[in-house]
Amino acid sequence: MHPLTILVPPQFEAAVGYHGDARYVAIHWTPCGDEAVYDDGRISGTGHWTGYLAWVRHPAVALELAPFHLGSSDSEATHWLVIDRRTRKAFVAPSQEARRVLHNQWPAVVPAVISQEEWEALFGRLEEEFSSKPMPTMEEIEAHIREQRRVEEEMVRWLDATPQAQATREAIRRLVEGDGQPEAE
Repeated sequence: MHPLTILVPPQFEAAVGYHGDARYVAIHWTPCGDEAVYDDGRISGTGHWTGYLAWVRHPAVALELAPFHLGSSDSEATHWLVIDRRTRKAFVAPSQEARRVLHNQWPAVVPAVISQEEWEALFGRLEEEFSSKPMPTMEEIEAHIREQRRVEEEMVRWLDATPQAQATREAIRRLVEGDGQPEAE
């Protein structure tokens, strides 16, 4: 894995929609559904695309990620971002290497063998539990959306205050104003 110097804000997991407990989690973009996807080697799912894009497009992050293809609307990712949640460090790795790192963080799983009756009882309990939960109300959905926006805005403010963001903005300013161009001889 290639270590990066980009910052991993404390709001990262909430902003991208990861709620697991793994030390390492990866995120990338997939054209299948045109979404951000997280994976920790055990669980994977569709993340919050707005939080993902707010992070990878931020000036404190975007320039360092530019050489890597993290996926797009037209093609699968060749590289995944891997976050060490304990150290708050970011890495990039080819997708196969990232998958190996994610899977290796977990102990080996021994498959369970259950009878048909045990399977039917388990499935029945899951079905009962699922059907007993009410669908979210419109107010709950709207509250969730507001909370997601708040977390994303908090993450962007955190990134805006970093020296990396300020240095990138200054470099862009110099380029736009012509100060960053090499002198003609």
